This record gives sequence, structure tokens and C-alpha cells, in this order.
Amino acid sequence: YTVLHGDPKAGNLFYHRKRTHKHANVGGGVTSATDMGVGVGMIDFQWTGVGKPSTDIAYFLAASASGRVLDNDMEPLDDTRNRETGESGYGVGELQCLRHYHTCLMQALVENNVVPTIQDGEIQLPYTTFQRQFQESMADLFRTVVTDKWSTVTPELLEGREGAMAY
Repeated sequence: YTVLHGDPKAGNLFYHRKRTHKHANVGGGVTSATDMGVGVGMIDFQWTGVGKPSTDIAYFLAASASGRVLDNDMEPLDDTRNRETGESGYGVGELQCLRHYHTCLMQALVENNVVPTIQDGEIQLPYTTFQRQFQESMADLFRTVVTDKWSTVTPELLEGREGAMAY
């Protein structure tokens, strides 16, 4: 278990550019390069609590990412193609997002001296466990949305929200 934000939607994230200056001695001269990265800040911690690490990721993807992004924007893991459109990446974007996040989490655990190696992180939270917890978190989120919001949902409302960045 870990500390969760509780409401990690796009509206609660702020991005800024990070600059890292690197200097090198090349051929007797000094060169300088700027490495641009992206930093992320969060606000609105009213729902912070303890839970499974995949819970915030499930909520973020459900509340902030377009279904088109999750289904079609990434290269397929196993060269699958959508039979209807011929597009690659059908149905695997979500899994690639999850795999990428897990990889970054393992690296962060090492960088912050939580575990000595990535392999030790994998022992603490194997990807298969992380993926199962993600699926459980998604099911729980959808159960909550359906039970809390279903009485107000109409076909017109769904059509009006098609392609929106939130449910």
C-alpha cells in the first residue's frame, strides 16, 4: 500500500519545464547543453488516503485519457490489428500505459533508495500483481460511477460528452 492522491485527473495536474545544464570538455573546448524535461505538480489533495498503487493510475486514465488514446495511439505489443479498421494498437494502449508507469515506478523506487535494485522492486510489486490491482481498481471505479451517476445519464448526455476528457 501507498499514499494516494485520490483525485488524479487532468485538472489537478500542472506541468512545467525543467532545465538541466550539462557541460563537457570536447576537443579542448567546453560545450554546454540544456536537457529539457517535464516536471509535474499536483493540487487538490482532499481525497488523499492509503491504497493500492494502481488506484490513482486507474482513476487518472479513466478520467483524463480519451478511449482513442488508450486503444489506438500506441504500437501494439503483439502486432495485433483492429479487424475493422486495420489500425495497429487496437486495445493495447492502456496496457502499454500501465507497463510504462510500472517501469517508471520501479526506477523511482531505486532512485529514492526504497529498494536497492529494480529486481528488488519487482519482488515487492510484480507487474502481474500491479496489473491485477489496476483491473480491480478500474472495476471499482466503474461500479462507483454507475451507482452514483447512472440515474442522471441519458443517451443525449452520452452523445454530448463523446470524446470528452472526462466521464
